[in-house]
Amino acid sequence: MKKKIVVTGAHGQLGSELRDILGVNANYECAFLDVAELDLTNTDTIQDRLTDYHPDIIIHGAAYTAVDKAESEQELADKINHLATAEIAKYSASHGCKLIAISTDYVFDGNSSVALTEDSAVDPINVYGKTKLDGEHAIASVLADAIIVRTAWVYSVYGNNFVKTMIRLMSEREELSVINDQIGS
Repeated sequence: MKKKIVVTGAHGQLGSELRDILGVNANYECAFLDVAELDLTNTDTIQDRLTDYHPDIIIHGAAYTAVDKAESEQELADKINHLATAEIAKYSASHGCKLIAISTDYVFDGNSSVALTEDSAVDPINVYGKTKLDGEHAIASVLADAIIVRTAWVYSVYGNNFVKTMIRLMSEREELSVINDQIGS
């Protein structure tokens, strides 16, 4: 019997890459959900919508990712990154569903001069980071075996990202001036 996987954020960079990878794998039955299929702003309907798919595994890649805009849209960022994530975690806990949730390095303060680990102290310095950390806490409070992946500098052939921007600018300009006060991996 095929494992049923639900991927949230189907049209984002991660969701699009997962569609390319999982969509051709005969071992899985996958549902790729975006806002039309799973509106994370309507938290009251999330568990019912997930029940429609009966997933064995949820890869929760959907998020409010407009870091700067989150400062002025705090309620919306919290609803998507925290409250909706809490509902997905509750569904997973009550249905024996495995959860892989994608979080962010923005849960840290950005001042570390050494490599971070799972146990490094968290201290978000913006609304985006706080809402993602609140989502992590919501998961951990109901689902001890969830996998939370903190990632940074996501890039893909899909969507907008730093790598694609640099490639485009290198083809348009003879010389680039880029800040050098950030380190990504």
